[in-house]
Amino acid sequence: MLELAKERGGDLAINFEAGEAYALPFADKSFDLVAMITTLEFISSPQKALAEAFRVSKGRVFLGILNRHSFLAWRRKKSSKKIWQQAKFYALREIKKLLGKDKKVKWRPVLFLPLFNTKIFFKLRLVVEKFLSRLRLPGGAFIGILVK
Repeated sequence: MLELAKERGGDLAINFEAGEAYALPFADKSFDLVAMITTLEFISSPQKALAEAFRVSKGRVFLGILNRHSFLAWRRKKSSKKIWQQAKFYALREIKKLLGKDKKVKWRPVLFLPLFNTKIFFKLRLVVEKFLSRLRLPGGAFIGILVK
């Protein structure tokens, strides 16, 4: 994955470094924001990884989780792919519990509808997704969570 990120980063002035989620190779408060996108689903100690993310952040962490209560999660769990069999899908309340009561959480779900391959359906889907996201319904396949 690191090589792919470097390749896609092109000429951007970005340093890519490999690290362990439980012991990141950075000083305390190194980053304004730490993003963990579909990370918690594939690690054994999410609380330890979250503590480490907060250690290296200046108090803000963005989580992108695969929503347990979505049709897509159900479909993935039923698939024969080993990666989805091993993944732990979370509900928002489980994430809040992992974070503890002292953290402030803002969240928004996305990806309610199946993906379409035609331009017309794609544009319509974007409009509907934007509307559904504002309603904060629990069924979106992906939930973005900003934690302070």
